[in-house]
Amino acid sequence: KIPSYDWSAVFQIPVWLTDNSGLFSIVKIYDQVELAFISIPSYDIEIITNTTEPKHSIAVSPDQELVAFVSGEKGKEAIWVYDRVIGDAYKLNQSSGQKTMLAISPSGEKILYLQTVDNFFDSKLVVTDIESGEIKHSIDISNNSSRDRFEYNPIWIDEDTIAFTTGFDNYSYRIWLKKSLLNENHRH
Repeated sequence: KIPSYDWSAVFQIPVWLTDNSGLFSIVKIYDQVELAFISIPSYDIEIITNTTEPKHSIAVSPDQELVAFVSGEKGKEAIWVYDRVIGDAYKLNQSSGQKTMLAISPSGEKILYLQTVDNFFDSKLVVTDIESGEIKHSIDISNNSSRDRFEYNPIWIDEDTIAFTTGFDNYSYRIWLKKSLLNENHRH
């Protein structure tokens, strides 16, 4: 039975750790929205952040040592990385636009996210070095002759390849594979 707490999960589907020790979630406690770790089976809640800025979009590295999340006011969001080993968080980067759909590469060295500046039609996928915050690749399909727009969570297939979907109406979608380091597009 889950004990009752004065918090609620918001903006985020919880991210379970593969060792089943618990989950990360964005929780609302009174007027603050924070990143928290909820241990299982005790249901103890460890609040990771302590700011008044909204948070959303959690990703955990395959080795479960890094937790990435987005924090900030709309239009001025930053990606933060919490290092579970040293118990500290650092700001990876901050730029205009909304950032969502985070994914950490299999090596834990890069982070992939969707950046939207004005609307979904002005979106691009960004690959950033997780240590330096340097943008390694930016994938923009708005020059495509079709009216494609990014739709669903981008994922890493391997260290060099990502997959994502695009769509231009409510019924037609495309699955894309992008060789991020080789800069080749392959549509299937």
